[in-house]
Amino acid sequence: MLEYNVGNDHRRARRVKDARAAFARAVTAFPDFSEAHASLGAMQQLLGQLDQAAQSYRVALAKNPHLPGLDDNLALLAAERSEVAAPR
Repeated sequence: MLEYNVGNDHRRARRVKDARAAFARAVTAFPDFSEAHASLGAMQQLLGQLDQAAQSYRVALAKNPHLPGLDDNLALLAAERSEVAAPR
């Protein structure tokens, strides 16, 4: 849980790469912790790692299909991925 809290501290400080690393450590230590998977996905998405973000969100969804905010994150990711697939 410490790494998850560290990740949230980094996220609040806008240290996205550090937050991603902390959330990655949290999901390694607690593979059933859906919030950590979703948070990792959010950081991956912010860093443009869209395929990795989709995978993290899928794991979070499998662990907890009722996780608040996950549907919104998935919708934003789908929109972002479609924009990347169809450049202007």
